[in-house]
Amino acid sequence: MITPLNEAIGVGDRAWQAYRALAKHFSPKRLFDSTETISLGIFNNKMTRDRALKELEGLGVVKCTMASKGNKPAQWKLTGTTLDPVLPESIA
Repeated sequence: MITPLNEAIGVGDRAWQAYRALAKHFSPKRLFDSTETISLGIFNNKMTRDRALKELEGLGVVKCTMASKGNKPAQWKLTGTTLDPVLPESIA
């Protein structure tokens, strides 16, 4: 029931799950790199990771602080914005 509501407001299931996993492992004060998200099991592969991070960046919940360069992975951080208040408490 919640998934269609999230999608109606622009938050897909993949983004929701990725956000929850990232918020569980990282605080807004801690930088993390894209490779770390795979080693922690947040994402299974690079393509899924890149799509989810891009989607979350578009929603304003993560920010790329340094793009990948050569063999150095991109650096990211949570912005402190949460997806949780998107739904009324009576639904969430």
